[in-house]
Amino acid sequence: MLAGCLLVSACALEFSGWLPPVGWLPGWALLGALLVLPARLRPLGMGLMVSAALALSIHQALQTRLDPSLEDVPLVVEGTVSSLPSRQGFGDRVLFAVQACGPLDEAASLPGCEGLGQVSLSWGTPKSGAQDEADGASADDVWPEPGQRWRLLVKLRRPVAAVNPDAFDTEQRMLQQGIGAVGRVVKRQRLQDEPAWQQGMAGLMRWVESVRAVLRQHLETLQARIDPARGQDEGRWALMGIVTGLSLGDQAAMGAEQWGLFSRTGVSHLMAISGMHVTLLAMVVSAGCLGLHRALARRASGRWLAWMSRVPRQWLVLVPGVLTAFGYALLSGWGVPSQRTCFMLLAAAVLSVGGRSQNAVTPVLLAAAAIVALDPWSVAQAGFWLSFCAVLALVWCAQQPLGGGMEEGDALSGTRWWQQGRVGQWWAALRDGARNQWAATVLLTPLTIAFFSTWSLIGPVANVLAIPWVGLVLTPMAIGVMLLAPVFPWLAGWLLKALLLQLGWLMAFLRSLDALPLASIQLPRPGVFALGCALLGAVLMLA
Repeated sequence: MLAGCLLVSACALEFSGWLPPVGWLPGWALLGALLVLPARLRPLGMGLMVSAALALSIHQALQTRLDPSLEDVPLVVEGTVSSLPSRQGFGDRVLFAVQACGPLDEAASLPGCEGLGQVSLSWGTPKSGAQDEADGASADDVWPEPGQRWRLLVKLRRPVAAVNPDAFDTEQRMLQQGIGAVGRVVKRQRLQDEPAWQQGMAGLMRWVESVRAVLRQHLETLQARIDPARGQDEGRWALMGIVTGLSLGDQAAMGAEQWGLFSRTGVSHLMAISGMHVTLLAMVVSAGCLGLHRALARRASGRWLAWMSRVPRQWLVLVPGVLTAFGYALLSGWGVPSQRTCFMLLAAAVLSVGGRSQNAVTPVLLAAAAIVALDPWSVAQAGFWLSFCAVLALVWCAQQPLGGGMEEGDALSGTRWWQQGRVGQWWAALRDGARNQWAATVLLTPLTIAFFSTWSLIGPVANVLAIPWVGLVLTPMAIGVMLLAPVFPWLAGWLLKALLLQLGWLMAFLRSLDALPLASIQLPRPGVFALGCALLGAVLMLA
């Protein structure tokens, strides 16, 4: 019930276009607490309390925006680089967590900016003109890295974006990320870093970002060592950008031309860290732990055997898999698909270890509620609805048997060669995969048109080959390159050459599909009524 209240309340706040005044929220929450007591009014009371909490979090996010009177005013800020720098032609763009802020002219009567939160800064290129010294080295010779502390002279402005109908709402996205201002760095001075353990959860996230930065640096160094000729026809970071996206989830490393190709061919969900990648890695770790447990159980004796008999095997298998999923999701940028997968795995593991009866939909709803509780803005993202609807389509396929006629035919033709032995297993897997692809395509088509006003007619064909190719071959190779680069660069170099070769083949395959007439079509964005009818029709097709 709580999961449903969270989802309904978040959707009501997001899509109604109305935010209750902050003075109403205490009374709103108190009324909800009173309505929880009667059983019949309990859902309404829980909805009021949840909506009050979500509205309060939105008000707090709005308070972090830059005061209009401080726009283009020279400000001195101190803080920490909190994100992986985004490489751009004119320099880096980073997220900067502001810890102290004030005007350059202390005598000026200007409002404070201490509660600014995060700002998005254009860092410029090394040796851009400022010559501030820090520890005897020029600050302009240093690229920003996550976790570094700086004192900066900046000029900021409030996040403003175009209000074109049906266009991507960049301003809302910045508000969701807690970005209170955007601007550029005028001068910079390096400060002594603080230990991550002294900064709590924020320090942990910055430490994760620093690990991502180190791994990306190893990938860039590795690329410089191998023959870059294969990537020259697509730009300097073209194919390596895909490798970075598959291993670290750095979507900014891929070019606009590549994203356009992936979108037109319907495979963009495969080219960044998705739930499939996280689940695959968690399954590999769990399978390895299960095999290790069985091997130790056969050879253990005495005290070890007694200890292993007391620890449930589910704990030894599920816990490492869930921890691996969360660790890799953090390392890959903690996107909505990764969050969805992690919370689903956690919910399924808790229900399984606790011995509670469950259906396949329960972990999905619990994961959605957890994401909304952590980030109420997530319901405005296309990835939230696309990822959860795709999972629901797969859940439906897993719970629905094949049609009666097909089952009868299977029973009558059990002697057919393609249904026996190993060939029969491959045939069943192919049949289930085709059914899953059909269900996901039918359910996601209305949502895709609603969010992007486009539909890829060749998407199902491209995904038939791209899903196993990217999920089972390219992604494990990219993760292997990332893990081997710091310790065995020579082995990672050979693996990277093979990976770039296969990426070139994949891009050629996608371009050949994209060159077909009517590969993708542009459609007007449907209204609420039309979208509802389309979704109802999709559900009836799958029923």
